Amino acid sequence: MLLTETGYALVEHLERQKDVPSLLASFQKLVLGFGMDSFCVGDPSHPRMKRPARRWHGTWRESWWQRYAELNFFRDDPTVLRMNASPVPFRWTDNCVHATSGQKRMVAAMQEVGVREGLAVPVHGPYGVIAGVSIASGDHYDLSPGDERALHMASLYLHSKMQALRAEVPSRPLRKLTPRERECLKWVAAGKTDWEISQILSISEQTVHGYVQNALTKLNARTRAQAVALAMLSAQILQ
Repeated sequence: MLLTETGYALVEHLERQKDVPSLLASFQKLVLGFGMDSFCVGDPSHPRMKRPARRWHGTWRESWWQRYAELNFFRDDPTVLRMNASPVPFRWTDNCVHATSGQKRMVAAMQEVGVREGLAVPVHGPYGVIAGVSIASGDHYDLSPGDERALHMASLYLHSKMQALRAEVPSRPLRKLTPRERECLKWVAAGKTDWEISQILSISEQTVHGYVQNALTKLNARTRAQAVALAMLSAQILQ
């Protein structure tokens, strides 16, 4: 994961927001700035279960969301299924190669209302908690790999910041990182591998890996990118 200057700028932009509506408006501006259309953040877990309050917030077209909910497309959405299986971001259409007939109907209905492509960012938390940020485009999807990485980080930070603002942080509080753990995590944010960090800090690669894994455990993070977002949110590593 490479956290570029663009990624830092996005996080700084979100950090200035002090309430959920302002945070969501800020994220929508970022989405539009990347040539995308709208976004949705919510709970994609257990897709076969029909239950309310899956969509926490977002700017998806209301006509599409109403149709999506009424026809229970949630259980046939290939994006939702993959979000449950892996924490790695992906483009929607990359996940439709082997779609079932039900999934194809859902995708066709989505395209009828002008939503054709998007970027999905799963957020896998502690205790099996899963959330997701899904960013939609209209006619064109022009994100570069660097743009996708920047929006990945911004999406993780959006989720973490929203949890903090809504006072829905995990029951186990975040533990403080040691100076060495913070140092290693800052280099992770800069896109360095464990081996590269070991050369920079003049310690073994195994020792670096141990520091990074300790940081993930203390921050209740499943991935390195999520750990960086949580460390920034708790001001344990700074831009």
